[in-house]
Amino acid sequence: MRSCQSFVLGAALILIGAAVGSSRGFPRPVGDLMGLSGVSYLAQGWIIGAAGFSGGNTVPTLAGIVLILVWTLWILVSSLRLA
Repeated sequence: MRSCQSFVLGAALILIGAAVGSSRGFPRPVGDLMGLSGVSYLAQGWIIGAAGFSGGNTVPTLAGIVLILVWTLWILVSSLRLA
């Protein structure tokens, strides 16, 4: 179940990242970071599905968390500057 959840979240982040990256309202690097966080969640899903909850899942998990934090803060700062 956790593997499927990671796959779906990764696919959603990649699609949203593509939409944000191609829009004019956001900087393109924000969409790129969203896509990268989606790729890390796809890697998590793959590793969890293949090996279970193992130590090999540490790097994709941390990368996903850090990337989501970065693009979320970037959007927050950008929206506060507009206000």
